[in-house]
Amino acid sequence: MFIAAFGGILYVLPSKQDRLLSKLRLQARARGFTVTAVSLPKTDASAEEKVSSAGVKRNPVRLCVSYRKTQRLPLERSPSWTLTFSTASISPIGGWQISDHRLENVDASDEDYWSAVEAAIESLPATCYGIAVDTRGAAWIGREKFDRDFEAFLSDLEKGLTRLQKINEEVHLKNVKRAESNIE
Repeated sequence: MFIAAFGGILYVLPSKQDRLLSKLRLQARARGFTVTAVSLPKTDASAEEKVSSAGVKRNPVRLCVSYRKTQRLPLERSPSWTLTFSTASISPIGGWQISDHRLENVDASDEDYWSAVEAAIESLPATCYGIAVDTRGAAWIGREKFDRDFEAFLSDLEKGLTRLQKINEEVHLKNVKRAESNIE
């Protein structure tokens, strides 16, 4: 009887990995990140993942975590897009595709912008499956990895997302100036 009750308690207790994830996410929130669970379309899914053995179409997804760094004020004319990791790239950056073909306030042919974005993405933690940028900030979407300490992981996230925000702020200012010159 005691073994059955004790085994049930152990089953409910968080694992070591769960405790580490909780600690990491608490530290991220303390540094100003918004942490949420999200799912991304699995663009590199195998045929078995896309269709069941009965021939029913599936939409395979990858469960991830989003770490969002929000700006103080929204930048209404800054670029908005979401990139997802893809082996069949359909975007200005190799290995990434524009999710839902949504691209606002920036042109896909703007090589300077996309090369700066690519450099910022390369500085982010490697277990990244998506990047989202909008008028309110930037988000890294991926899976946490425990081969490094939390501080290095969060520091890399903060540097990379801040870099993306600065790139978008520059485009926002250009777009504002362009709009003002069109009014005059």
